[in-house]
Amino acid sequence: MAEILQWNLEVDKEMWSEIVDGINVKVDTALDELTEEIEWNWRKFASASDELRTSKKVYLDAISVERDGDTIVLSLDDEFASALESGSGPYDLKPGFLRGKTHRVIPLVHKGTDTLKGFRTVSDKSSGWIHPGQKPRKIVEQVKEEMVTIVSEVFARVFI
Repeated sequence: MAEILQWNLEVDKEMWSEIVDGINVKVDTALDELTEEIEWNWRKFASASDELRTSKKVYLDAISVERDGDTIVLSLDDEFASALESGSGPYDLKPGFLRGKTHRVIPLVHKGTDTLKGFRTVSDKSSGWIHPGQKPRKIVEQVKEEMVTIVSEVFARVFI
């Protein structure tokens, strides 16, 4: 069989170093953009969620996406927001209602309306103020599902 083409690529160490440096700069840029895209998508999904209702602002304020080298860390910087994301067991509502006071009168409204149903007094000796817990909202799961698309779009944009 006859040889049709022979090509010899000779690259010295300095040229390889420049190539590697260029690639590292692009990877660094891609990771910065990826961090921003992930946070933007997480906030988009949280803002559109009907499950957060009155807790939406707390959840949005707790979103944190930070880059640490080659790692992108997604976290919620609030205990209540974390409970919304992953769910929680039953918990006592009294400490939140009392906030250092001995008793308070709590207005009760019909769920989903502003119609006043009555009042109830809460004190540190009260019973029946146990919340049944939070079901997990799993908003970050939506972000994870979009990750393949987000990563490929960012890297395509930066490397092409």
